Amino acid sequence: SGKTTLVDIILGLLYPNRGNVKNFGIDIKEFLKSWRKKIGYVPQNLSLIDGTVKDNICLGYLEDEIDHELLQKCINFSELNAFINTLPDRIETDVGHLGKKISGGQLQRIGIARALYQNPDILIFDEATNALDINIEDKLIKNLKKFNEDLTIILISHRLSVLKNCDKIFIIEKGQIKFE
Repeated sequence: SGKTTLVDIILGLLYPNRGNVKNFGIDIKEFLKSWRKKIGYVPQNLSLIDGTVKDNICLGYLEDEIDHELLQKCINFSELNAFINTLPDRIETDVGHLGKKISGGQLQRIGIARALYQNPDILIFDEATNALDINIEDKLIKNLKKFNEDLTIILISHRLSVLKNCDKIFIIEKGQIKFE
């Protein structure tokens, strides 16, 4: 129906056939690199590297660049604490090739923590909570509103329970946006 295409347009990966995407009145094409740095993206099918929980959350950062306070905040807000506390080496536990040693819900929460660690202005979830149980999902969505009060969150979901905490809901049917 066009949800992922819309996300790709917001991310600046695709350009619309008509119109444009503007941020504060400026077309994102004019500052695409800095625009993309403002966005944290959690796709439905997330990939993890063959490394530790910490490596996967702090992807792209060297060990001496890691902000451990921010890392812990991301773990807390993505509801990963209980899971990490069960691991033999806690945050230093290896998740296996493509996250094969963990569940889908744990993988998604690591991906959410990764996106939060980037400290984005805009956070996009493309069906990113579909492997979570309802209680964890509800806690996580409520946590996101507290992570950064200026954070804009775009949630794409088929589950209406996820959308109950949203300020605005748009329904996309057959490539058309309908306002709720």
